[in-house]
Amino acid sequence: MKNRITHILLILIFLLTLTESYGSGKKRLLNLKGQWKFSIGDDKTRAEPNFDDSAWDNIFVPSSWEDEGYPGYDGYAWYRKSFEYDEDFENRDLTLILGFIDDVDEVYLNGIKIGTTGSFPPIYFTSYNSERMYHIPQYLLKKDSENVIAVRVYDDRLQGGMLRGNFGIYTGVTELLPVINLCGRWLFKIAENNDDWGETDWEEITVPLRWDYQGYKHFNGFAWYKKDVIIPKELAGKQLILLAGKIDDYDQTFFNDKEIGSTGNIHNIPDDIRHSSQWDKQRVYYIPSDLIKYDKVNTIKIKVYDGYLHGGIYAGQVGIITLEKYKRLKKNTQRRKKSFWERLFN
Repeated sequence: MKNRITHILLILIFLLTLTESYGSGKKRLLNLKGQWKFSIGDDKTRAEPNFDDSAWDNIFVPSSWEDEGYPGYDGYAWYRKSFEYDEDFENRDLTLILGFIDDVDEVYLNGIKIGTTGSFPPIYFTSYNSERMYHIPQYLLKKDSENVIAVRVYDDRLQGGMLRGNFGIYTGVTELLPVINLCGRWLFKIAENNDDWGETDWEEITVPLRWDYQGYKHFNGFAWYKKDVIIPKELAGKQLILLAGKIDDYDQTFFNDKEIGSTGNIHNIPDDIRHSSQWDKQRVYYIPSDLIKYDKVNTIKIKVYDGYLHGGIYAGQVGIITLEKYKRLKKNTQRRKKSFWERLFN
């Protein structure tokens, strides 16, 4: 018995020192703890990937900037960190985790804002106790040059900066990797009804990424997304699934103008949507084979309603996957739901 307990303890120590997992179902692909470039003050050009930060200080993350040579400083500051593209990023659902930041932050990847938490002055409120988790659109990553994360931070009082927690780029342990990736540029229009719009009536938007970060800050209401896709003939005979990401809050999804699924009742929206859980669900819709035009253009349209805070197709997998692969991955996911202790003692 004593030897068994010792054996278990050794296994635990080994796992704790080698694990790259975070929380439930996330695996770290890139560790971002360590030295970052840092400068106090505020200038939006610091978000640009080609900005020269060579004269900036090096500061350790996570830590307060007071502990890194800036005692008593309150106000604005910027952090910057460069990293190279890793082949493990390919075709994955990626999340940038930046721990707990005191008080407000705004995060850019290669010059494009991908998230913000809290509110900067003059309408200031702190989010010092909220963990920062931001989706990374594959569309924004550069494979042939360095990628740059820039973080604008505002601290009102006491400690400031990127204080504690997990820092890195993470992915899901179990993923629904599509055979056709639909992340990237979609067409977008604010409207409630699906009229026969011309192409000039639409604007481009990145999916998945909250529309609040793309020129539609604080917009609540109805909007449409549209994307054309060519499905190769070699997929004929396979049952296909549309992965439409996570959508805040409700959606109604169409394939070649035929509804194939919805989440939440978009026709009967409650007066208070704040307690709805629909926004956190990955959309998964079966595509009837008789709707598909192989080797020709097919059109996906998604009607979205957002009633509170941020909106749009903001995270998750966006693409087309075979039903066979989807079921296999779901089965693997259910197997993994056993607790750590159950797996250890089995």
